[in-house]
Formats: sequence, structure tokens, C-alpha cells
Amino acid sequence: MQDNVPEHVNVKKDGYEVTLHPAFSSRCAIRSVDGAETELYKQKERHHLNGKGHPKKHTFRLKGGQHNRDLELEIKDPKYQVARIIVEFYAEGHEPGWGSARPEEPVEIMTFDNSVMTCPPYCGEDPG
Repeated sequence: MQDNVPEHVNVKKDGYEVTLHPAFSSRCAIRSVDGAETELYKQKERHHLNGKGHPKKHTFRLKGGQHNRDLELEIKDPKYQVARIIVEFYAEGHEPGWGSARPEEPVEIMTFDNSVMTCPPYCGEDPG
């Protein structure tokens, strides 16, 4: 079974650029601490696997936005166990290593939801 890695999609919205796999992500959003949320991606129709099977490895990338993000995550999930990925971000300019001496709260939270509809197994009509 192939990993379908080349089938990742790239979406640009509100200064962000996100890359994800449409057989994993049904929705991707980024929320600031003030509660404002930007929905970067939402599945609109069923993703057809075209005989390749569900991928076991996914790559997620995020670039840009108010805090100039530059992140890449790779997840290997051969048993299809991951329901959601949540990443909390510090503000731009954060420096590692301070421990609790300079506690900083996250300023953005990104969520990748994995409740995607694919064919197979569901190959009937898309719900209305």
C-alpha cells in the first residue's frame, strides 16, 4: 500500500499557507488567544483514494500569518489512531531554554481534525 504522500494539498488563506493530506484532515483551523479563528481548510466533498488506500504517513506544514510561522510536522500512523492534532504556538521571537523563569503563554493554537470522509469505504452519494 502506498503512502499517497504526493497527494498533499496546499491552501493559502489570510496570510497563512498550510499543507495537509486530504485523506487525513477534514478541517484545519488556527485560533488566536483572543478567540479569533481562521478556518484554513474544510473538507467539502469526499476524498477518493483511487485504489491507493489510506496513507500511513502525513506531513503538515504551516507558513506565514501574523507570527511568521514556519513549521513542518510528520506523523506516522500505521494503525490510524490519531483523531486530532493540536499545536500551540509561542509568539514570534520566542527563545527556548528559559524554563519557567520567563513563562510565555501560547498565542495561537492550530488544530487538524481527522474525521475525513473517503471512498472507500463510503462511496455513496455525498450527504446533502
